[in-house]
Amino acid sequence: MSFYEELSNYYDIIFEKSDMTLKFLSENLKENYKVIDLACGSGTYALELGKMNIKVLGVDLDESMINLAKDKSVGIESLSFINADMLKLKDVSDMKYNSIFCIGNSLAHITDKNKIKTLFKDVYNMLDAGGEFIVQIINYDRIIKYNINELPTIKREDSGLEFVRRYKYHKEKKIINFNSELIIQKDNKRVSYKNSVELLPIMKEELQNMLLGSEFKNINFYGGFNKSSYNDDSYATVVRSIKE
Repeated sequence: MSFYEELSNYYDIIFEKSDMTLKFLSENLKENYKVIDLACGSGTYALELGKMNIKVLGVDLDESMINLAKDKSVGIESLSFINADMLKLKDVSDMKYNSIFCIGNSLAHITDKNKIKTLFKDVYNMLDAGGEFIVQIINYDRIIKYNINELPTIKREDSGLEFVRRYKYHKEKKIINFNSELIIQKDNKRVSYKNSVELLPIMKEELQNMLLGSEFKNINFYGGFNKSSYNDDSYATVVRSIKE
């Protein structure tokens, strides 16, 4: 079983739903609005929005995550999920949307800035006038500034789970190796699954310039979904951009 297939079995335990995140994502939405959740994972937030009678299309590259999302959303007609690459967003739908969001540091998995720029332009073109684009990533300004090489380990003691996250920054390539380890304690046995992927440490100024280059005008940065003011020491970079 692959790392992500195994991770999908515990995904909702490790990455718990945040009411604050849901509030941020939903505060400008109304019933029957159309939304795309890019890199939707197991569909946690798509599911909650669907319960509000918001029409959500969840897109994820990992088939095991999409299958999990589909299983969780049985009976909710406003939800649909597709196993697809968000870099081919134009092939996924020809509709216009009120909101498109990409959270959970998913954007950093695209290590080619030109591909990110193309994605942003596709998102812009798929939004209705007044539509919003929400992005949330790790605050890489903080990571680079303090040479941070690990994120806090996520522990779920009741379930015997640990998710270890380590960073190794390659300055010459401007790439981070994200080395993760899923540790499962079960029946007095310790099982470990490891994975390593490259991440692009997108700095706040770079992100802003890419959004401006895609014609977004109304761009607001926050240090978290609680709408705290952004600064170099914020743990997250959250940005909401509006298509005028």
